Amino acid sequence: MNYSGSISMRKCSTKAVPVATPGVDPGAWAGWYVISPTRFRQFAYLDAVAGITRVEWDGHHLVLRPIQGATRELEPVGGTQFRLEGRRAPTHVLFHSATGVPVISDGQRTLERVSRWRVVPLWLSALAGVVALLALLVTSVVRAGIEWRQRRLGSEPLRWTAGALLLLLGAPLLYLSESFLAIGNPTPANVAVALATGLLPVALVASLAGRARHGLGNWAARLEAVALGAAIQWCLVLATWGLLPLMLCR
Repeated sequence: MNYSGSISMRKCSTKAVPVATPGVDPGAWAGWYVISPTRFRQFAYLDAVAGITRVEWDGHHLVLRPIQGATRELEPVGGTQFRLEGRRAPTHVLFHSATGVPVISDGQRTLERVSRWRVVPLWLSALAGVVALLALLVTSVVRAGIEWRQRRLGSEPLRWTAGALLLLLGAPLLYLSESFLAIGNPTPANVAVALATGLLPVALVASLAGRARHGLGNWAARLEAVALGAAIQWCLVLATWGLLPLMLCR
């Protein structure tokens, strides 16, 4: 009883570190930040695209605005230390990396400032790729179905894309019959996903080549070629980041 009470009294008597004038100019840390190093190598691309945090200094707080998650405000407590509002002790520290890049760390996760021109192209690439694949999914499947019913499937340039996208949609369904603990093993689902993601860029290139052979004389054909090109560029970006083909087993 007495021991528990003494701990309770010590906790209650702990004073919060007071707000103090920062020893650095927090405005110099304003900008766009990414997690560095990435938590998992496989998710480096996702961190680079969706793990962005914008940092601003409003004169009183260092404001962290992540793309995903709630905005957080840090109060200066002297020197290069800051704390989350509502906390008693410092939670974050500002410093520069060995190459002079501004860094913000909470001891568990480190944010490193990057140029927005490193971030924006990745966003545009992903947006163009996703929109293109969704449009191609609808267009290619419908067109392939119509040509198949009319027994002219062999002359449809998008037949390769339709087949690859349907395979890509169907392959993950195999996970429903497998244990989650086998996610890193060469299971039928993992093999199917690797095969589907590996065939997708090949199918896109084949469809683009077929579209070119059939001509680009009208706006619909040109728009189709642009969609195929946008999807191919995203595949190249994903391959550069080690995500295509998607190999969940090593």
